[in-house]
Amino acid sequence: MGDVRYLAEAAARRLREPEVRRHYLSRIEDAVRRDDRALIAELAADYARVLKLISRARRSA
Repeated sequence: MGDVRYLAEAAARRLREPEVRRHYLSRIEDAVRRDDRALIAELAADYARVLKLISRARRSA
């Protein structure tokens, strides 16, 4: 479980960094503008994985 916690903490730190958040939001906005459903689904899946890791880390703490 230590690996899960480490990954969750790293992901949470990265999402707090303004430039990372801006980059991520920019990719989402671009995908929506182009109506690129595959990319939107990929980004949503990535975000869901991050949330799941954070949730697991909290439960195991």
